[in-house]
Amino acid sequence: TIQSNAFYSCGGLAELTFKGTPTTIDTTAFGACLNLKKINVPWASGAVAGAPWGATNATITYNYTE
Repeated sequence: TIQSNAFYSCGGLAELTFKGTPTTIDTTAFGACLNLKKINVPWASGAVAGAPWGATNATITYNYTE
């Protein structure tokens, strides 16, 4: 679980790659992370609700494979 505001306003965060699938990510976990442009995830679109979790400038790449 990634809680609300866990990375709030983290200006140094530009890209994020998940290796696993968290149970939940709060909808504000990456709020005001204006430099966060890329989020890479190993799950299907919609698998974790609330994307992009407050990262309004980010593009998510879903890399789900069975």
